[in-house]
Amino acid sequence: MTKKYELLKNDTIEHHGRTLYRIRALIDFGDVKAGDLGGYIQYEHNLSQKGICWIYDNAIVYDNASVSSDDEVDEGTESKQNNTSKPQLELISPEFILALGRALTNGSEKYGYAKFLDFNDKDFILNNCTYQKHIGAAMRHIEKWRSGIDFDEESGEHHLMHAASRLMMIYAYSNDTEAAKLLDNRIYKDVE
Repeated sequence: MTKKYELLKNDTIEHHGRTLYRIRALIDFGDVKAGDLGGYIQYEHNLSQKGICWIYDNAIVYDNASVSSDDEVDEGTESKQNNTSKPQLELISPEFILALGRALTNGSEKYGYAKFLDFNDKDFILNNCTYQKHIGAAMRHIEKWRSGIDFDEESGEHHLMHAASRLMMIYAYSNDTEAAKLLDNRIYKDVE
């Protein structure tokens, strides 16, 4: 893919503790000519290399904001996060993901791989995977943690990760209408 602009490493500004780089057009597109200077961005993902989008003059775009298609950002405009409709998965710590994975692995070793999704085994699902079973288990792990015990004595994994895995399972079921009908046995669901 031909790049339409480049970051100028020798033309920068500091903004709220971030280094932003001036952009320069490499090709003609829209009303922008090769060699034209634009505004400032923090990362290349802030401005698409596709389409006729451009950041003009001294406008700035940073953090997770992105300009694409035929968007324009004019001088006096500051854009730092316009991607609120996209899940910001980068905000989930790698430690959390790995610890949650270990808790789920422990469950797979104990009950069978992804057993909580095996709707062919209705007896197992109905006896072990109702909302109330998961809520009860999550609450027991949270209470252990609240009482000062960080790690489950059986698995060695953090109690909060076991609780998170149970909540993840309820969430997965709640997004599946058939599973929700089968497993949603909340006893306080109409209480406000």
